[in-house]
Amino acid sequence: MCNAIMQELKSFHTEFCPMASKDKGKGEEMKIKILILTMVLIFGFVIVPNVDAKAGIPDKVRIGLYYNDEKGGYNNTVANLKLSSSKGVRIYSSGTKGSLLWKYDGSKSITITKDSTSNKRLLVKSEDGSIVLKRDSLLYIVPGANVISVNGSKYRGAIEIKIVNGRDMTVINHVGLEDYLYGVVPCEIQSNSHTEALKAQAVAARTYVLNNMDKHAHLGFNLCARPVCQVYKGYSVERASTNAAVDGTKGKIVTYKGKPATTFYFSSSGGMTENVSNVWGGKFPYLVSVLDQYEGKNSWNYNWNKEFSPIEIEEIMKRRGSDIGRLTSIDVTKRSEAGRVIEMQVKGTKGSETFKNNNCRTVFSLYSQLFDVDMGKGMFMVSSDDNIYSSTTVNKKVVSAYGTAIFTKHAKNLSVIGAGYKGILEGTPNTIKITGKGWGHAVGMSQEGAKGMAVEGFRFDEILRHYYPGTKVE
Repeated sequence: MCNAIMQELKSFHTEFCPMASKDKGKGEEMKIKILILTMVLIFGFVIVPNVDAKAGIPDKVRIGLYYNDEKGGYNNTVANLKLSSSKGVRIYSSGTKGSLLWKYDGSKSITITKDSTSNKRLLVKSEDGSIVLKRDSLLYIVPGANVISVNGSKYRGAIEIKIVNGRDMTVINHVGLEDYLYGVVPCEIQSNSHTEALKAQAVAARTYVLNNMDKHAHLGFNLCARPVCQVYKGYSVERASTNAAVDGTKGKIVTYKGKPATTFYFSSSGGMTENVSNVWGGKFPYLVSVLDQYEGKNSWNYNWNKEFSPIEIEEIMKRRGSDIGRLTSIDVTKRSEAGRVIEMQVKGTKGSETFKNNNCRTVFSLYSQLFDVDMGKGMFMVSSDDNIYSSTTVNKKVVSAYGTAIFTKHAKNLSVIGAGYKGILEGTPNTIKITGKGWGHAVGMSQEGAKGMAVEGFRFDEILRHYYPGTKVE
């Protein structure tokens, strides 16, 4: 009987969390009353679930500050860590429920290093360099005040330090979810933006956490502090405006059919966001192309251009393992309805390579997929089917009274002498110009667009529903 009631109470909590439908009707209200009455009759007291909590929203998160991810090709580990807090620190064996190993009530710093004589031992040194603690594998450090300084950067919460694979110190910040967002939002959007834009960013960032809690599970933490997750710089970057935006949306997330939505966001789109299928593939009914008319046209990298020499393009291709020889052309062969390049061919004298979707952007480290390629005036050729096209001089044949020759290099200019004509034809330009709009992958919410919508009077939930059509903010 007791187990049955507890199971029913569990079902009740799931049904009534705001992740599910808000309007369950009067029948559900009666269900609540019956459950409460039953608990009172049997146990003499009542357990009231927290109906405001979202299922799956964690109280705390673990953020990797320093780590070595061999799989991901990233390593920012350091040999020494200097830590301090205005009211000292407590060092435990594993969390605050572990054994208290050492405590210090002063404000001076301590240094933690790896023992050079052991592949798993950590050393804690006082400011004068004397060793005050030796510990294998793991230390859990709690500041006496609310903030701890780690190599000059300040963070809320606690710090875990452990040795991974016998050689590297992994440093993890254990921090409350809302405190974590304090250190994320001002890194992802300007803190002087309109309040509603800041709130939209806070909700999107909070929702992102729910869908990425296991992103770095193989390294022992949830998320990293880098752009591949969300930029996080802790207490050092907190601002009153962004903290207020986090507080003002506490617990709110973006949902689709009762589940956390995938809330990608980026800087600017150049006028229209993109369907996720044209960037990374896959299908999400709410990650589709929408008009983005409120973006600030003067925002950073809204209009951009990059220049390459033919040799630079050839070297980039070689580093990718594709030796195309001498570059002959870069052709955009397909665009999305929003105008982004979703198929592109890079051709050379030895072969070509075709790029699709987001790879059209990343191959040359471009700011967005919305771009045009200008190979310069080049040289105009007439094909056998009478079509005119521009090309470089590379691998082209020249026929004269002295025989046939083939260009093996990029010719800047070509002298032509004929019956009654003498002139110069421009060959391959020294510079290939790529001009584009927007900054980022363009999937989901445009931060510049959100700022513009907020200025025009849209609320944060209206902004989010615009960029993630069909979703709810609850």
